[in-house]
Amino acid sequence: MRLARVRSIRDKLTLIIMLASGAGILLGVAGFGLYQVRLLRAAAAQSLQTVAEVIAAGCAAPLAFSDPKAAAEVLDTLEAVESVVAAAVYDARGRSFVVYESDSAGHGRIPDRPLPDGARFHADRLEVSTTVRNGGEQIGTVFLAARVTGYREMLALYLPFAGAFILCGAVVAWLASSILRRTVSDPLLELAGTARQISVEHNYAVRAARRSNDEIGLLIDAFNEMLDQIERQDRELRRHREHLEEQVAARTAELVRLNEELRRAKDAAEEASRLKSQFLANISHDLRTPMNGVIGMTALALKTELSEQQRDYLTTVLTSAESLLCLLNDILDFSKIEAGKLTLEAIPFDLREVVEQTIKSLKVFADQKGLAVRWRVDPAIPERLVGDPVRFRQILTNLVSNAIKFTDCGGVDVEVELESAANEEAVLRVAVRDTGIGIPPEKIKAIFEPFTQADGSTTRRFGGTGLGLSISSRLAELMGGRIWVESEVGKGSVFFVTLRLAVAPAEVAKPSTAPAGDGPCAAARLRILVAEDNPINQRVVARILELDGHQVTLAGDGRQACELASSRPFDLILMDVQMPVMSGLEAARLIRERERSRGGHIPIIALTASAMKGDRERCLEAGMDDYLSKPLRPSALREMIARYAPLTNVLPAG
Repeated sequence: MRLARVRSIRDKLTLIIMLASGAGILLGVAGFGLYQVRLLRAAAAQSLQTVAEVIAAGCAAPLAFSDPKAAAEVLDTLEAVESVVAAAVYDARGRSFVVYESDSAGHGRIPDRPLPDGARFHADRLEVSTTVRNGGEQIGTVFLAARVTGYREMLALYLPFAGAFILCGAVVAWLASSILRRTVSDPLLELAGTARQISVEHNYAVRAARRSNDEIGLLIDAFNEMLDQIERQDRELRRHREHLEEQVAARTAELVRLNEELRRAKDAAEEASRLKSQFLANISHDLRTPMNGVIGMTALALKTELSEQQRDYLTTVLTSAESLLCLLNDILDFSKIEAGKLTLEAIPFDLREVVEQTIKSLKVFADQKGLAVRWRVDPAIPERLVGDPVRFRQILTNLVSNAIKFTDCGGVDVEVELESAANEEAVLRVAVRDTGIGIPPEKIKAIFEPFTQADGSTTRRFGGTGLGLSISSRLAELMGGRIWVESEVGKGSVFFVTLRLAVAPAEVAKPSTAPAGDGPCAAARLRILVAEDNPINQRVVARILELDGHQVTLAGDGRQACELASSRPFDLILMDVQMPVMSGLEAARLIRERERSRGGHIPIIALTASAMKGDRERCLEAGMDDYLSKPLRPSALREMIARYAPLTNVLPAG
């Protein structure tokens, strides 16, 4: 096979023709020889069968009269037939009646029982059996065995003839292959020479000449067509090569222009992002500062002696302010999510406690509508989880408050199930079911889009910005889960949320849930410096602190706060972050630098109306101990003071 791969097409054609012709001649000679052998054997069988029938006719009388001697005389006549080597006559019962063996055969094989009629060949031995009949009745059987001769004589005559026939066939095949080689190989060699010329000279205008209409002619046509295409492409390449430098220069200039535009767009996007963040920080501060005054003063006014009507008015004002604050928080949360600036805390918390507190805070609204609110937490959920309890409470609050808002009768059921737990991680599924108005199927997807509600008409019954579900969906994604809803119009809805939380280590202790007012810190009366530039906020904070018995000193900016802290002893400093002359961050750094040289440490609590990413970190980095966002709630302020205040009073009882 290796030789066949490296030979030329001419040699391969010759080899194929010779092999095919030789195989055909050999098959013909062999077939003819076998045919002659078959004829020889048929003639021998016919001849011996005739002898057997003659012997059978001669033995009919001896068998009929049981005369073995007469039968033996009949068999002795076989000496005239040289090929017969053995003979036997059997009676009607199949017993040997008389046997004959020629002298030249030695002991021929004679069967013990008569064989069926017919001729049989065994190598060079021919056996024939025939029936002996008398008046149509079988009275015995004759068996003859003879040598089959004539094979060698036939071969001696046949082989020379066969050799001559094969030789003549080979000569004819060689002549035929020579003619076919010129017909097939010469055009292919010419085609190969044309291809070699093109490869050396790179002249694609050369064409191969077509000399026939067969497959080789089609191959030459295809080759010439390929040369046409290559020639056209070569012309195109030369033309493009001539203009390549111009095109490269033009493309380079275009890429430079595009890069410059992309750089300007990138700078503009970064500047827009920075301005957006700055705007969010400023708008957060500018909105929360007056909200602090509204909520704080309203809360203080509600602690005074009021008529029922006045208390009702102020309660309405406080409720409206709280709703406005929730709206503000939703808008800021959505802005932070869109800007990718919202981060989640990872702190241990008690899930059951968070769920219970959230449901209790919403039961007032449900009781006003006469709705039953039921909740259940799967006992299999670990007692302590690690995550952001504030954001979990926000998701749960949005879902439950929506369920209450859109339900007029019936109730709301909240279930928290453990979906799976593995590798110190728990996957929770929260289900909030209501018996409310339901959501049309075509509106289900839209309710998770920002600023979208199922009923967006101006005459809708229910208020809201449409941000709650969008924010909850984004928060669920940030917590490794998702949110979806199943609903039927007129029968209610079921909102599902999955969340992925880590399991808190066993050694993490559960923080005390006792209110601040129960400990000794709640009774401690302190000297507190309040650094706040807004007069209304000064009055709100000062009044809250004075009602608790603290001594309050006010500072209008960071520089004044530093001077007072340096000249007077204080137990605690409440420091606004954004102030004129010197910011709260700069003032905190200056106070800490003085403490490093003089000793001591005054707890500094940051007060800020900003609620953006990184505000808490910047406050702690400046040396502040903790962080409170505005609007201030008296309970949160008292809890913070109790956390950092000394255990005993520093002011005399008054």
